[in-house]
Amino acid sequence: MREAGFLTAERLECDVQSKAAPVNLKILLERGEDGYFAAHCPALKSCWSQGKTRDEALRNFREAIDLYLEPTPDELAPDGKREVVELTV
Repeated sequence: MREAGFLTAERLECDVQSKAAPVNLKILLERGEDGYFAAHCPALKSCWSQGKTRDEALRNFREAIDLYLEPTPDELAPDGKREVVELTV
């Protein structure tokens, strides 16, 4: 769904892990003064990407989502005080 090529909201399916069910997120695309497309998702705070073209921005944003959702090894290290549970949304 495009609106004059500047600010759009559309459906983007993201498979976080190959085992996970797809999650549909609303992505905002905005063309900057430099001609690049900036992409972000209001549901994922501080998760942004960009690209020279609309398609490149969306490809780059898929990678940004994967990195945003990937925990560091320290975050998953067992310490006896917490339980690590996997949740599919």
